Amino acid sequence: MGNYKFLSSPMVLGDSDIDLILGMDWLSKHKAQLDCAAREIQLTHSSEEAIIYAAGDEIIRQFSLNEKGEL
Repeated sequence: MGNYKFLSSPMVLGDSDIDLILGMDWLSKHKAQLDCAAREIQLTHSSEEAIIYAAGDEIIRQFSLNEKGEL
């Protein structure tokens, strides 16, 4: 996402409409927060920066977390 790399081991599903499946271990590792209604995902990069991506929105927002891990 943007200039940030989030490593995974994707598998090709053939002729499927599914974009990507991420497991709970991967989502937990990156402290994922999903907002399905807003079509947004927030991930925490290894640099401790929170990255927010919104589907249909080409802007990727970056936030720094405080010492408590809050935005």
